[in-house]
Amino acid sequence: MLTILLRLATSESRAPDADAAGGGLPGCPPGDGPITVEGVSVPWFWRAARIAAIEDADATEELADSLAAKGVDLYRLPRNR
Repeated sequence: MLTILLRLATSESRAPDADAAGGGLPGCPPGDGPITVEGVSVPWFWRAARIAAIEDADATEELADSLAAKGVDLYRLPRNR
């Protein structure tokens, strides 16, 4: 227990890296990087949560159906986020 308290007492805090947070999505944890499905690059993907996100203009029904068949939820984001 003393070791933990000493580490805590001598630790430093810092703000998270803005670029690492959700691949540029404010308030999101870092993703696993982009994936390509049905020839479309999906820039935000969180494998553990089985969630993908793409700008609405780039989303297609075929992409959504393909991801849904794999158990992945696709979220469509507005361009002005």
